[in-house]
Amino acid sequence: MIFNFVNFWESLIILKNLPLHKKMVCQFLSILSFFYSMILGLRNKGYDKNIFHIKKVSVPVISIGNLTLGGTGKTTLSCLAAQILLQENKKVAILSRGYRRKNNSQKSMVVSDGNKIFETPESAGDEPILLAQKLNGVPILVGPDRFKTGAFAIQEFKVDALILDDGFQHRKIHRDLDLVCCDEKILKTLKIFPRGFLREPIQSLKRADFIVLKSENKSEKKVFQETFPFLKNCPNAVFSYEAEEIKDTGSNQTFLPYWLNQKKLFAFSAIANPNHFKKMIENLGGKIIFFKSFPDHHYYNAIELKKMLELAKQNHCLLITTEKDAVKLPVDFPAAILKIKIKWSEGEDEFKKKILGAVH
Repeated sequence: MIFNFVNFWESLIILKNLPLHKKMVCQFLSILSFFYSMILGLRNKGYDKNIFHIKKVSVPVISIGNLTLGGTGKTTLSCLAAQILLQENKKVAILSRGYRRKNNSQKSMVVSDGNKIFETPESAGDEPILLAQKLNGVPILVGPDRFKTGAFAIQEFKVDALILDDGFQHRKIHRDLDLVCCDEKILKTLKIFPRGFLREPIQSLKRADFIVLKSENKSEKKVFQETFPFLKNCPNAVFSYEAEEIKDTGSNQTFLPYWLNQKKLFAFSAIANPNHFKKMIENLGGKIIFFKSFPDHHYYNAIELKKMLELAKQNHCLLITTEKDAVKLPVDFPAAILKIKIKWSEGEDEFKKKILGAVH
């Protein structure tokens, strides 16, 4: 039901020549967007004019966020930024809000101390757990107040820097580098939620120190520059995703991506852009017999898992999912995991210099 609503809402934003009943819904959404825009505008002016106090912690802060709803690669870039700093012997912690976690505590929570994971996806959120699994030596914390959580991380773990995962809109804490990740959604509509994909007005990109475009289409960079001429020399970097390896949890073996070639698959995910996942599998030669999408950050229940497993067995299919989804599955659930990595089209060195420059 939720997923059908999301599809309906996205169709209102993207499609043209809508029937009358959908046009009426769009008009209502436009009214909501107008008032929401006013609230956002007042909030941002409050921070710009120092009416609202911006607090500063004792170490450099790198914010990696976005301007649109849905996945743009910000968590992947947060992971990469932490790895870059680790290579320079810098101790860093990542702060997340723990979106869609079931624990609504207002206190700061240590998901991982860099060696041991203390929480579950349900209590901390799927993305913090994924970061904790991928980043050895990097404390991961969640909390609604990034300043308090950051101050706690500095005191507890003696870190040299903090990374805010999805921090662009969290203006209460001072940042030394504001990095924003965009994708093709920003080119489809310039309207603010709920009439569009934007979290805040497009002019907010002026606050960004560095803009990264996630795109497989080289022409989108030119379109971005023509659409937003007020952002000089942007985007600063462009990347896409490519398959890195396949982990077969059934045999506990790891294979090269083209191991999927000609295999019958039941692919499932609960991510913001499931079609990207589907396309990547198809490009690797996998034969998708069944494809199941759940809402972003969805937590699988036993009935859903049982149904998928039975359907896969009946049709001799291999179950396959994403890394983000895998953290929410039982350890004995037999699903292969498609692991991805960043593929830079341009700007990789500039990205690294910005990250290191903010901390040195």
